[in-house]
Amino acid sequence: MTQNSSPAPKRRIAPRIAPLTLVMALSMLALAVFFVLWPESDMAGSAVFYRADIQNFAGKDSIVVMAIYKFIPLLSTGVIVGVVLALIGSFFIHGARGRVWRVRAGFLAAALALGPGLVVDVVLKDCWGRARPSEIVEFGGKARFTPAFLPSDQGGHSFVSGHASAGFFVAAFGFLGGAAALRRGTLIGLVFGSLVGFGRITQGGHFLSDVVFAFYFTWFSIWLVWVIFRKLGWLPLSDA
Repeated sequence: MTQNSSPAPKRRIAPRIAPLTLVMALSMLALAVFFVLWPESDMAGSAVFYRADIQNFAGKDSIVVMAIYKFIPLLSTGVIVGVVLALIGSFFIHGARGRVWRVRAGFLAAALALGPGLVVDVVLKDCWGRARPSEIVEFGGKARFTPAFLPSDQGGHSFVSGHASAGFFVAAFGFLGGAAALRRGTLIGLVFGSLVGFGRITQGGHFLSDVVFAFYFTWFSIWLVWVIFRKLGWLPLSDA
């Protein structure tokens, strides 16, 4: 007897990132609702670090906070240089390994350009107009407070935090691995970016919501690049 040799139907495998994406989307929505309903929470968070006796924020005099503030641009420059060098160097590596390095470097470059570059620094910071805590009347400035999701005509650059976004970008490296690496990278990026963002809050440079949504806009920008690279068949790749 001849056996039926017809191939078994392929099972559809759900994207490995789906559960984390759902958590990210739902938590972003919940926090957006929170800051829309209670915008005064931003004022309360910044007020904790404002010293009325010197009419300035406590973080302005902190050596540690200032060190982190100055370190972030150096770190960003280092990442950019490293990605460019990796991209150039990949053309000197033959075979599949060179292609892997080109794709990885290209992914990081695209994610960096879209997230901290275009979305955060150009679209939001340069166009949203929200005044920083140190610039509003309640904290010794002349500008007025505006909620996070309300565009302003004051020419401010508070929403969202560029420094925190650079810290959150660490999560991008997790997208180059498996599901565990993605979760681990997201967690590390969240912790590092939050530390940077906390410093900016203590300096009066940003409100709490500026830091919170810097995380989400950065992460989803990375995720969008990841999805595109997956659709093109460039990720995931193996070093073999």
